[in-house]
Amino acid sequence: MRRPPVPAGCGRDAIERCLGAVAGVSSGPPAVGRKHGVDMKIVEFLRPELVLDELKATEKTAALREICSFLASRDASLPPEDQLFQVLEEREQLRSTGIGDHVAIPHGRFSGLERLTAAFARSREGIEFVGTDDNPGLFQHFIVVFAPENSAGLHLKALARITRLFKKPELREAILAAPDAAGIYRIIADEDAKS
Repeated sequence: MRRPPVPAGCGRDAIERCLGAVAGVSSGPPAVGRKHGVDMKIVEFLRPELVLDELKATEKTAALREICSFLASRDASLPPEDQLFQVLEEREQLRSTGIGDHVAIPHGRFSGLERLTAAFARSREGIEFVGTDDNPGLFQHFIVVFAPENSAGLHLKALARITRLFKKPELREAILAAPDAAGIYRIIADEDAKS
């Protein structure tokens, strides 16, 4: 599979890890999103009501379950919570989706899903999570992405966009300081519009 070029100014190693984590999936036409060659924006698949301002969970499995429950309760087009969690758990067993810098992008694909959907969750205290470098650490930013089964290109673009934006320390710090979910979404949307 040919990998798309790494955008200028991005951490090549983080993007390569992100893209490598989903390499080998079959390529198909994107079900939704912008035309080929145009940068995707996070606000295309992350809606304000899908931002969880503070996770109650204190460990990885519970955090993934909490995010799946939150997402399933707010988006009726998604499979049930247990199926969401199972896909994330299976993906984590293949390789961690922690990309470093306190950021994890748990993700998976479903047949029958009509569009790319994401949820964002924050943990100010941090949750023990192993990064792609196999080093454990406290992760504070979780962006969970679910994509249609036949949308490998779209899925990769979304992961690359998230990776590029969340490599910015000022964005991560602003999110941690945000007072609520609306504030978090506004910070992400503003940064998304800049680049």
